[in-house]
Amino acid sequence: MLKNISIQLRKLCPIKKGEFLKFFLTSFFIFCALMIQNIVRMTKDALINTLVGTEIVVFLKSFIVLPLSIIFTVLYLKILDIIRAETIFLIVVSIFSVFFILFGLIIFPNYELLHLNNESQQFLINKFPHFKWFILLFSNWSFSLFYLFAELWPNIILALLVWQLINTISTVAESKKFYPLFGLISHTSLIFSGSFFSKIRNFIPEGANLNLFFLKAISYIIFFFGILLIIMFKILSHKFLQKKTLNFTIKKMEKFSFKGIFKTLKHQKYIRYITLVLICYGLSINLVEAPWKSYLSEIFTTPLDFGENYGKYMQLTGAITAVMVILSYIVIKNFGWHIAALLTPITMLTSGIVFFTSYVLNKHNIFLNISCLALQSSNFIIIAGAIQNISTKTVKYTFFDTTKEMSYVPLPYHIKTKGKAVADVTGTKIGKSLSSFLQSIIFIIFPNSTYATTSPFLMILFILVIITWIIILTKLNREYKILIEK
Repeated sequence: MLKNISIQLRKLCPIKKGEFLKFFLTSFFIFCALMIQNIVRMTKDALINTLVGTEIVVFLKSFIVLPLSIIFTVLYLKILDIIRAETIFLIVVSIFSVFFILFGLIIFPNYELLHLNNESQQFLINKFPHFKWFILLFSNWSFSLFYLFAELWPNIILALLVWQLINTISTVAESKKFYPLFGLISHTSLIFSGSFFSKIRNFIPEGANLNLFFLKAISYIIFFFGILLIIMFKILSHKFLQKKTLNFTIKKMEKFSFKGIFKTLKHQKYIRYITLVLICYGLSINLVEAPWKSYLSEIFTTPLDFGENYGKYMQLTGAITAVMVILSYIVIKNFGWHIAALLTPITMLTSGIVFFTSYVLNKHNIFLNISCLALQSSNFIIIAGAIQNISTKTVKYTFFDTTKEMSYVPLPYHIKTKGKAVADVTGTKIGKSLSSFLQSIIFIIFPNSTYATTSPFLMILFILVIITWIIILTKLNREYKILIEK
């Protein structure tokens, strides 16, 4: 019996003794990056949704985040020819870490002095109503800048720089064993960061400015994990890159530009499919998340209140993710890449329809009462949105991220490096920004419209995007099978 248990445990955790150090160091490396990502993401949502307005997010993503993401991608690909990737990593992470601590210690405490006052904002809005959200965006410039840095972190630091190193030091065999299990350790960051947000009120001294203390504490934690991230990068580079024939410096690569990005997407069908999958994810998640966050901001009206309650959702997401990591390994091993990849859009579709239906019914004054659960319509919307948010992020952090990274592994190094940069940064940002652009057009034409009035249209678009996503995954699966059989 003990022998059978031992065999089952080895199946669930197939890490050999000689591989454990590499697995542990890499997992902690991801943990540090995700800890910062989770903290800044919850903070940006708390700031923007409560102090400015949820609708401004679509303008930030369309007109600020997307163009700067593309510019950074082009610059990154150009300087790879002349600068070591290790140096790029150290510079970029340092810039992000310094900004976050400056924001918490200097900028936020003085934001009322740095921003345009409310009277001036309202005067401009009354004079130019169709530019309402642009006025709010630039009037609250420091919050917009924080949002930009927070949005760039997962797609530049995590997806591009962090995973570039991991993919470089990992073999195909290791990726099949390591990648599904990375989340078991790394995604405990959701529990830690969520716990910090949900319990931070207990550590605020009596009489202190709640929001000010909240932001200062966050800035110190981000800076601490930024230092840890740099240390772990140095350790991994020193221990494992020297054992590979490929150096992390990329040489003799063709010049890359905006034209190069489109050329890659045109001629590399495999990279084009990955990019389209990421676009579909960005489109769909942005369509369903914004209405829920808008509804939450109506109930939790300060950054601390919003962050405190949002942290509880993150805690639960982390706990469920830890369990789902094991399930993802079992699914990938027994059912293959395609089935595992399909679980994300299917989960988003089912949970998203439930949330949108409840939101549309409630906001259009159609009485919704689940008597058997004794829930009022407002509570049901919060719960439906929470279930959608938690289930989507859980499958995203396990099945989606794992299958996405696995899809890069069989590629030649040259295509893997540039193709990943094109797909990860531009793909996700184009998806979210395209969704935001469509919504921003509505808010520009109808300045008094809100998510309450646009939700029926968003629900239809959401369903169409998910169906397209599933079709593209089927095509990508055919190409993936061809590559791994070579």
